[in-house]
Amino acid sequence: MYWYTKIKNSTLKATLVTLGIANLIFSCTSSQPHSSEVNIVQYIDIPLYFQKQIDEFHRTNPLVVKTVISNNDKETKELHIKDWSVELSPFLTVDLNKPAYQSYISKDSTNNIVTYSLNGKNIDSTKVTIVYKDSIITSFTIERNTKNILYKTDEKLVFENGKYYSINKTQKVLLVGNNEYSISGVVQ
Repeated sequence: MYWYTKIKNSTLKATLVTLGIANLIFSCTSSQPHSSEVNIVQYIDIPLYFQKQIDEFHRTNPLVVKTVISNNDKETKELHIKDWSVELSPFLTVDLNKPAYQSYISKDSTNNIVTYSLNGKNIDSTKVTIVYKDSIITSFTIERNTKNILYKTDEKLVFENGKYYSINKTQKVLLVGNNEYSISGVVQ
């Protein structure tokens, strides 16, 4: 049993020494955030804004005159939208506060209009224009362009606060061809 006690004591000592060294190393590192984390800019929370609009539409259940155009076929109907989260989902995907976008956003403001432009080598090109009246958002215009070897997509989203929305998309897919569609809704 002597050898068991000797191994047990030496293992315990090695473990304590290892933990002590690890504790010393980690206690010497700075608890301050890295300089890149200190300068994070918070932009308007677009998904939150549209989630509030969706919640309001679910609550009020407005009548909508909806028009869909797909490759020159057009259809218009008056209806109540069952799931506003699905209807306005393209608006929810625009988030200027993604950490990967931080160094690629430029902001331009004039009178009651604020424009955010997002341009970078490995990211989609996006432009968000917000119009305010008396510090209240009245409309959004979002333009996105995605391009890679297989396809190119241009998308324009327009939202007038509680009154109107449109989603226009053009896709050019290699070996498949072009696809265009437009969805618009006038809230009654």
